[in-house]
Amino acid sequence: MKADDEEELVRAFKEQISLEKELEDAKIRLVHQHDFNLMDAFQMIDVDSKGWITAPELVEVLHSLGLYVHKDDIYLFVRRYDKDSDGRLHYSDFCDAFTPKDVHQASTLNLRKAYYLH
Repeated sequence: MKADDEEELVRAFKEQISLEKELEDAKIRLVHQHDFNLMDAFQMIDVDSKGWITAPELVEVLHSLGLYVHKDDIYLFVRRYDKDSDGRLHYSDFCDAFTPKDVHQASTLNLRKAYYLH
């Protein structure tokens, strides 16, 4: 491996670690939002109560909330957390996407009850 390639690989690892840390910090910030719970967040997107959401549905809901995320980023998010690769995020996939790795933080979030059940 050339020195330039090694440097690029190290740079990529550092960036990946930094992004993972940033993501985990964001998940922990959600835990500290006392009105945030996974069920309500999921149901806000799954308006038909199917138990799963697709990338186009997520794009539509985010747009309705004034968040204009590039659709390629949404599709990447869905592919990352879609465990069975069916193009859908089931509630369990959604929970995995937003639950922190820290056991205490995850427990706090998972014990939080929903306010609005369909």
